[in-house]
Amino acid sequence: MTLRDAAGARAVLFCLMVALAAWAGAARPAYAQTPEEAPDVEMLWELMVMTRAPEGVQVVHLMHVANMGPRVATAVPLAVPEGARWVEAPATLILDEGAAVDPEPLAVGEQRRYMVVYEIPWQRLPMAVRRPILYPTHEVDLWVRPGELELRGVGLQAGGREQFEGVEVETYRMTDLQPHPAWQVVLDSPLSGSARLLAEAPLGQRSDPVDILRTHPATRWILGALAVIGLAAVVRRLLPDRSVGARGEGAAPDGPAAAGASSRLAHEIELLKEEIVRADVAFESGELDEETYRLRRGELKERLVALMSAQRPAGGERR
Repeated sequence: MTLRDAAGARAVLFCLMVALAAWAGAARPAYAQTPEEAPDVEMLWELMVMTRAPEGVQVVHLMHVANMGPRVATAVPLAVPEGARWVEAPATLILDEGAAVDPEPLAVGEQRRYMVVYEIPWQRLPMAVRRPILYPTHEVDLWVRPGELELRGVGLQAGGREQFEGVEVETYRMTDLQPHPAWQVVLDSPLSGSARLLAEAPLGQRSDPVDILRTHPATRWILGALAVIGLAAVVRRLLPDRSVGARGEGAAPDGPAAAGASSRLAHEIELLKEEIVRADVAFESGELDEETYRLRRGELKERLVALMSAQRPAGGERR
């Protein structure tokens, strides 16, 4: 081979390498790119608390983002599942279907936290909950009420039951997620056979999700925000048997205290009635088998009778 031939071969090889590099850049998948407005933002932590509501799955979604730099984020887009209906969100966010945008720039090194509430309309179970992952995400925790819903998904790890502020939840976890246009988990009835086929083993050595929440910098903010936006109803759905009837016996309170106790008791009774209706609907739609339905309904009815007995005035008839 002459020097001229060698130089020609090198030129051809160089052109081929340039062409391949250009092709690789053009073929780079969409999920490998974060939003142009926030190229260096990362999601440090997310928590999605999912509860059943009459018309859909209600989600309390907490997000903690940080700009790792070196570029300023001119805005911070946030993603929620497809078809979500907004219930509560900070007034500073610009809301759209399946997305929200914080128009306030995020400086290098700055962190920001968000809490939004939305509802995903019911579909036939099993039901996919799908949304984009916009940023490299360190950790996602997902909580559901025991016996109400189960989750499964690629890379989803079941963490077992935990207590947080007196509320029992089933915990799930994902870590080290990369941007993707169609991240999803599947919601199913805990009585479904397919829901029990979780491919992932329970978590081994890990930091407990509840301990994460207790030690997480956002803890005080989370608890405060829960109170501010009035999510007591969500907490009650998570644990409806936290009733005044479970308190120790003692002398009946007088005056305003008695009126308040009576009001709370009436509210707990209404919640139990709603739970019984939900159990009836679930049985009629085939989500509950007959044996489980009878047990669940019997348990709810027993608690309802106990509360109604406590509500009855001494020596009088039931109201």
